[in-house]
Amino acid sequence: MDIRTHIETVINEIRPVLDRIAPDAFDKAACSIKEAERLFFAGAGRSGLIVRMLAMRLAQAGLAAHVVGDVTTPSIRKGDLLLIASGSGGTSTMLALAEKARKAEADILLLTYTKDSPLAQRAKAVLYLPVPTDSNRPGGLAGGQLLGTLFDQCLFITGDILVQAVVETIGDCGKNMQERHANLE
Repeated sequence: MDIRTHIETVINEIRPVLDRIAPDAFDKAACSIKEAERLFFAGAGRSGLIVRMLAMRLAQAGLAAHVVGDVTTPSIRKGDLLLIASGSGGTSTMLALAEKARKAEADILLLTYTKDSPLAQRAKAVLYLPVPTDSNRPGGLAGGQLLGTLFDQCLFITGDILVQAVVETIGDCGKNMQERHANLE
């Protein structure tokens, strides 16, 4: 298979997922981010890497964004939002974080491909990324991509779109983002 075939395969798998994201759920997610006093981001594995990028972008937009587990992350409290990315919605470490956030009276936003998951039941808002699953592959996702890749790609793109939506509503429009970009690189 050549590069063009791989590109076409990936685009053809991502587009239908993104097209089926519910606009109301997307708007609720964006509002949750915008209205939170502070933002906390968590995810395991590749999802964790992607939410770190989302946290970075929102920090560059001027929001108080923290990655769970970083040494400078403060304690979560009422008025804060814990954004969790978990395809399965059942990752044990993410469930433990959700419970701690609930005890602190913080809100939870879940980005997932599993609607009726334990994390979805704990979340105030759920942004469902309708990635097809394949019950014939244990824990696998359908399509021509490697295990979990389609969710990760859609999570990354959806995260970038969330940042755009939030930045537009806070009026920054990116003009100050460059000033907040790291310069100790």
